[in-house]
Amino acid sequence: MSQIANCVKSSDVNRFASYIQNYQSTLNTINPGSMPIPFISNHDMDRSAGYLNVANGQAYLAANLYILSPGSPFIYYGEEIGMKGSRGGANTDANRRLAMLWGDNDTVKDPEGSTYELKNQINGTVKENLDKKDSLLRHYSKLIRIRKLYPEIARGTYTKLDLGDSSLGGFRIDYDGQTVYLIHNATDAQQTIKLNDVSKLLESAGFDQTEFKSGELKIGPYTSALLK
Repeated sequence: MSQIANCVKSSDVNRFASYIQNYQSTLNTINPGSMPIPFISNHDMDRSAGYLNVANGQAYLAANLYILSPGSPFIYYGEEIGMKGSRGGANTDANRRLAMLWGDNDTVKDPEGSTYELKNQINGTVKENLDKKDSLLRHYSKLIRIRKLYPEIARGTYTKLDLGDSSLGGFRIDYDGQTVYLIHNATDAQQTIKLNDVSKLLESAGFDQTEFKSGELKIGPYTSALLK
């Protein structure tokens, strides 16, 4: 599994934050013009919906961790609707490259050699996801909008925040004279924390609601917050 999946499964945001900070620093040392390309899975890996649950919010947090990261994230088609696919006993990459589930009577077929059964696809099609207000697809759309609104996310310098709890953490992000704070809650329960250097909640995205009032952040399970 990727660093992103490990963070979600272990609920250890601090380890993930350390990795991002160190990786970005190393890249900049080698080549200041380099750009990381974060992803959860690709055509040579088992699809992440097989081990990151969509229904309980894990897939939402995983999306936050890589879409709200420095560089240019790579979304493997189907990730945004929770498509499944794995080698399994068939031992073939064809099961990782199944036809996109559009849900609009599309006639594209699965690749030759695939054996993954359609009944295992439990997270819906594109059409079904579009019809649901809080679907994973709509969540991805929101994350992309947030990235476009705040260039600090893609281009900024990430510094790990130590919030005293490994399951609640994130970054101070500095770019072009601006500073924002990105905080992730990697647990299945709401968490509350005082943030003395923060004055405003800019955005939140995830599996639940977020509230910031009088310097106190209440952040829902598998949810992330962007503040300044």
